[in-house]
Amino acid sequence: MKKIIFNHLKDGDVPIPYFEGGEVHTDLLNFLLCRYHYRSLLRPRLKETTPITIKNIAHHIAYLINIFAENEDENGNMASIDYRVATFEHVSQIINHLHEEEDWTGESLKIYASSWRLFYEFLTIENVNHNMVFPERTIIKHRTDKDDDFFSHTRENIRETSIETAVPDRFCVKRDDYRDKVISMDNWFKLYNYLYKEDVVYAVMAATMMQTFLRIGGVMQFPIGINPMNKRWERYAQMAQGDLQYQRFNYINKGQKTANCLVHITTMKMIFDEYLDTVYDSRHQLYIDKYIYKKHAIKQNRDDNMKFTWLNKNGTPVSIRELQAVFKEASEYLGFEVTPHTLRHTGATQILYRWGKENNITITSANTTDIHSWLKYQLGHQNISTTEMYVATVHRLQSENVIIELLASTLPQSREFFDNIKPEAHDAMKRAIENQDEYFQGRVNDETLAA
Repeated sequence: MKKIIFNHLKDGDVPIPYFEGGEVHTDLLNFLLCRYHYRSLLRPRLKETTPITIKNIAHHIAYLINIFAENEDENGNMASIDYRVATFEHVSQIINHLHEEEDWTGESLKIYASSWRLFYEFLTIENVNHNMVFPERTIIKHRTDKDDDFFSHTRENIRETSIETAVPDRFCVKRDDYRDKVISMDNWFKLYNYLYKEDVVYAVMAATMMQTFLRIGGVMQFPIGINPMNKRWERYAQMAQGDLQYQRFNYINKGQKTANCLVHITTMKMIFDEYLDTVYDSRHQLYIDKYIYKKHAIKQNRDDNMKFTWLNKNGTPVSIRELQAVFKEASEYLGFEVTPHTLRHTGATQILYRWGKENNITITSANTTDIHSWLKYQLGHQNISTTEMYVATVHRLQSENVIIELLASTLPQSREFFDNIKPEAHDAMKRAIENQDEYFQGRVNDETLAA
């Protein structure tokens, strides 16, 4: 796969996009030159841009083209899409993913979508064949106040504002809490049971996200052993032999930024008991015997020296699309909407409530700063507004007297599901509940997380 990178010339205003190896991406370079030097050729009244802005625009478009190049089909096979062949349906899927799974705001998405739209408009002007058709922008005309416009006698006092329609309006509604993104433990157990019957790896990945609050991109990087970013990583057996209750997991977060979170020994035990100790070796053997000879594996340069943490029953590394698809199927079957990101919000809400109880602190906006000082480490965010939303979520749940529904240790009705599921799922869920109960019994506190 060829990925676009940039050469920022020391005295250059426009970054030069090129593929690894040296080949310049001429369509993108020509667009950037046109946008910076000849903007009126693109659209009338297009605002002048600065070198900093043009570099941001360049990265917006390269981001889209690179995502197309990294595309996988439903089976996790490499299915790169040329940006000239891609349709708006592909863009819409990317926008939905970034909002639902990566926490991108509607406002941020509109900025990116506007850059993407303008790039394709340039391709049309240049007679470059492509399949992209963005929905029409909404143009709003409004009159300026003549009293505030000293030049109103020389020009029309009507201005136009364009509204980006590629991003759904609902993505731009300001949310003040995550109440609709949190599921009860009742529904968590239903989800776990469904995923377990589909493939134990999906259930274990879900439980890992629930307990670590990792986004889907983060859990995909979860290590099975030492790697360049986690040189001191210990497996469960190593942790059990010592006094280590937590270890730090380093990974690449959204925006290609380095982040880390703490992984509790009970999470490591759950992964070992349910997955590594039971099915991993046989799946890794399938990976070596069959998968690495497939076109998809060869195209991605995968070989028998590589070890992937998450392998499905066919020995194929689990892909983001594969995991998203099984969550979508679970939502349709179970009758409530749940995505991998739902587990991040649910787990964080639980741990925040537990932290308040263990430290005898009422979760209100008055102590947001203290909460933010430790919660940001585990969630991998820096903006205090995100912490405020979790505080508001707990506060609202408490005021509605439904917070009790979220606690694993107070849901005896959840155990009733054991009567209707397979024995192996019965045992797996039983251990999962024990791990959840132990994990949320105050093991995490502000001193530990801040360490």
